[in-house]
Amino acid sequence: MLALMECEETPERRAALERGLRAACEKRLPIRGEDWDNDAMWTALYATVTLTRAAADERCSPSP
Repeated sequence: MLALMECEETPERRAALERGLRAACEKRLPIRGEDWDNDAMWTALYATVTLTRAAADERCSPSP
């Protein structure tokens, strides 16, 4: 999604970006396992960065 926000927009890329952002907002974070290594944190970090950038991107703002 970060790459799609940076590259030239096409209808296909825009549709992919919208699907990805919708999924990022609807999916639940993975539950932490009992192991000390929590690889799910990378998913949470990238999702947070992506959604923060999308919130600042005027193309991702709701239409009036």
